[in-house]
Amino acid sequence: MPEGVKIGGTALLICIGMQHGIMGLTALIASDYARFLKPKDIKIGSIMIGFIPQIFCFGVMGLLGIWFGVRLGESNPGIYIVTILGLGGVLFTMLTQLRINVTNIYSASLSLSNFFENVFHFKPDRRFWVVVSGVVSIVLMLGGILDYLGSAMTFQGVLLMAWAAILVTDALVVKKLLQIGPKEYEAKQEKLYKWNPVGVVPLIISSVLGTIAALGYMGTFLQNTATFFAAVLASILTIAVAVFTKGKYYSKVNYEEIWEQEKTRRTS
Repeated sequence: MPEGVKIGGTALLICIGMQHGIMGLTALIASDYARFLKPKDIKIGSIMIGFIPQIFCFGVMGLLGIWFGVRLGESNPGIYIVTILGLGGVLFTMLTQLRINVTNIYSASLSLSNFFENVFHFKPDRRFWVVVSGVVSIVLMLGGILDYLGSAMTFQGVLLMAWAAILVTDALVVKKLLQIGPKEYEAKQEKLYKWNPVGVVPLIISSVLGTIAALGYMGTFLQNTATFFAAVLASILTIAVAVFTKGKYYSKVNYEEIWEQEKTRRTS
């Protein structure tokens, strides 16, 4: 429970905003694991990796966590699980933390590798980033990062909620409804611009304003609904920037000319 907040609707909205940060990360991790699926298992594998674990974690375990947190007045599961289960709780906590931290280091090393390779063209061995991720994590924990976990998760929730809103808006509104930009998603680096303002500009603005709102500088209502505010703002800005730029920064390839040539070839 956030410090100074009483049990009720306000606390629930704040906790939902914080939980969005974790939910967003599970989507990124699921996409990492989904790369190893065989082509024939894509459909069932996407459901088993992308939906079932999330439904269980946030639908079942999330509700249990809220119940235990309210009943015992303790937000740290590492404390109340040990209190309830004793030595079994200690072993359970150690095993779950070992599992999740292996996943976290894997995900962090992958993100750092992709970022430094694409932005700075720095390409060390993947094991280098595993070590860096582990060392940085330990230093942050020893430095007291857990004391600011609530604020970090709120910012993370704002950022990832805005990011998700941009992806959904881009796919369903910009590309499908407004017919702006290529219909297909280009993945080859040589055909892409360094950055696309349709995604980058809304993400920066909505994340900054959403974080300011979450810190309470825009009133109580927006503080409690900062993640939703960031998502709505990101969607509006995505549409506005896409219309302004006319989708020319999606790809260096002119797909409209390719489609017109294909239509002409088929009709001739």
